[in-house]
Amino acid sequence: MNRRSTGKETLTMYVRLIRRVGLYGSVQIICWLCLAACSAAADRPESAVLHLVDGGLVAGELRGSDVPKVLRWRSPFFAQPLEFPFRAAKAVY
Repeated sequence: MNRRSTGKETLTMYVRLIRRVGLYGSVQIICWLCLAACSAAADRPESAVLHLVDGGLVAGELRGSDVPKVLRWRSPFFAQPLEFPFRAAKAVY
């Protein structure tokens, strides 16, 4: 049976962990878990979605453009960055 643990069960689990590995070991484990989570979050590139006026969507990231009124968009789905006129873009989230 799959169920969620309550706050009391979670606290009991932490107390057992501290007893088993000691306070110093528990602090080390918690620090390593926090560092691993931060590292995983830092490795993920920030991604956005370009929403086009015609209803199309393209995942990727905004890039700089030398041409005024041109939106340059780098998507992992295409080999080269895409260029759109500003009027073709509805939004970027």
